[in-house]
Amino acid sequence: MQDTADSINHAKEARLPRRDWIVLPMIGLLTVCIVSVSTELIVRRLVPGNDLDIPKCIDESNRTLGGRGIPNSVCKGKVFAGGSIEYRMNSCGHRAGMECGAKAPESYRIVIAGASTAMGDRVPFEKTIAAQLPVELTHKTGRRIELYNEGMLLVFPPALDLRFNEVLAAKPDLILWVLTPYDVLKGTTIPEPSKIEQRIDPSITPWSRLKHDFSTKSVGEITRDLQERSRALLLIRNTLYAHEGSDRYVATFLMNADDTAGFLKSKLSANWQQHLKDFAGHAASIAAQARDANVPLAAVFVPDRAQAIMISDNVWPAGYDPYKLDGEVRTILSSHGATYIDILPKFRNLIRPEELYFPADGHPDAGGHAILSELLAGELTGGSVPALTVAAQPLKEMEQGR
Repeated sequence: MQDTADSINHAKEARLPRRDWIVLPMIGLLTVCIVSVSTELIVRRLVPGNDLDIPKCIDESNRTLGGRGIPNSVCKGKVFAGGSIEYRMNSCGHRAGMECGAKAPESYRIVIAGASTAMGDRVPFEKTIAAQLPVELTHKTGRRIELYNEGMLLVFPPALDLRFNEVLAAKPDLILWVLTPYDVLKGTTIPEPSKIEQRIDPSITPWSRLKHDFSTKSVGEITRDLQERSRALLLIRNTLYAHEGSDRYVATFLMNADDTAGFLKSKLSANWQQHLKDFAGHAASIAAQARDANVPLAAVFVPDRAQAIMISDNVWPAGYDPYKLDGEVRTILSSHGATYIDILPKFRNLIRPEELYFPADGHPDAGGHAILSELLAGELTGGSVPALTVAAQPLKEMEQGR
């Protein structure tokens, strides 16, 4: 009997009090939070993120019209995996490397349109397509080629459609629309301004930002935003992607959600088919505006990092096709009279194209812009644009005749 009583008492002592079932998980959660916050703070002190003071030179408050450069503004800083960078806007708010206004006499002006890749996000201006392509074209054609860059953050097809008159105002001889898979994803019509998230002033405290998020967003949206803002996670992703083999990187990328990786499937989802349908509507409007102004429109599709690897290796899993979206975009633009500059086949000849991109976010880096400039110059002078195929007269003769 005594043994039985002792066993019962021992069982009672071994059972955790109800209070501990609440306290212990809270302590564990608090520990995880403390470690996570401490790690984030340490990484932020040691590793630059996107430290450009963007609001000083780019207004992102109206997502309907995309980003707008603030005239005569400059923002400098260090960005992760990109080193020191500067965005310098001219008096029209463009990162063009030149003042806006009339083109130089006897020059052929190309105006670049598009979003972050067109702008040269996180790449020094002198290493962007906008700076390198006119040099390549001038050398190949013997003509004086001038390239004016109106590419800007968030100027996806709906925004470009609304402000295409600004591109035409630059009086181009040719418009070059730089597209990526993300532009097709963002081809979907933008919500009404009242439903668009407005940019929060970065000078406010993290606590105020968190309170704003909890009052305007769902828990899932807040979690995703925190993940995107985390510099520690960015460092981890960048390190893993940079040192991961190309085949492993592709396999990891294809595990992403449909909005991220679905464009690589040989049979596009209903979601991506809708994106293409919306993109087609804006492409038709943009092409019509260019046609009405009697200005040739050319478009180039820049592949994503994983897409470039698949094309270069000429290997991809069953159910995927890295050329699928490119073909759909080509069909859409060609049907509306635009000239399609197809550079994807050229990626078959590139070795380790993954080194031409920032590992974490997939934008082309300085090396990527150099290759893109070379490929574009070859295609533009190869007969797709008659005015660039044969020079009217050698550049040297032009200069001597002045």
